[in-house]
Amino acid sequence: MLMTQSSVGGEGGAINKDAIVNTSVNDIMAKLQKPYEEDKTLDEIDTNCGCDPKDPKVYFTNVVIKQEIQYVNKLIKKIRSHLKDISDVIKGFISMSTDLEVI
Repeated sequence: MLMTQSSVGGEGGAINKDAIVNTSVNDIMAKLQKPYEEDKTLDEIDTNCGCDPKDPKVYFTNVVIKQEIQYVNKLIKKIRSHLKDISDVIKGFISMSTDLEVI
């Protein structure tokens, strides 16, 4: 939808595509979860469930949870990086690359 719109609004209040994309980028960045703190998150899980971290089942579950936290953190960082790159392209700080064009 954004690709087909040249501007939005009346004669005096037209907003260009760059402004729309930049507003969207800023909105997403503001709502995007910050990366999780692995150890703190696992401690909270152990505390809230009342589990014994030395229990083998709990230990292996924590290993899986830690791996998932790492995966989600990588994803969050990648999304933030792409959004920053898009914002920088709009501002003219960097050139549009084929990788960014795909995004």
